[in-house]
Amino acid sequence: MTKDKTLRARYYYLLGQLYDQLQHKDSAAVAYQNIIDFNRRIPRTYWIHAKLNQLNTSQLDEEAVQKQYQADQKRRKQALFR
Repeated sequence: MTKDKTLRARYYYLLGQLYDQLQHKDSAAVAYQNIIDFNRRIPRTYWIHAKLNQLNTSQLDEEAVQKQYQADQKRRKQALFR
């Protein structure tokens, strides 16, 4: 694989989308988690879309997804004030 983190994140995103289409939810979640693990080393759009897709493909109940989403919103607001 390439050493360029942006390109690698893009490949993981495409891989996650392919797994989603094939209904391999666990593999898709792992691909999206790989993108999330890059954190600030990739463009934010990749990170945000990976996080949203991971929440959509997760097998958590709706309450847990809502809780995770609210925690992400809280972290985003805190980051704005730094």
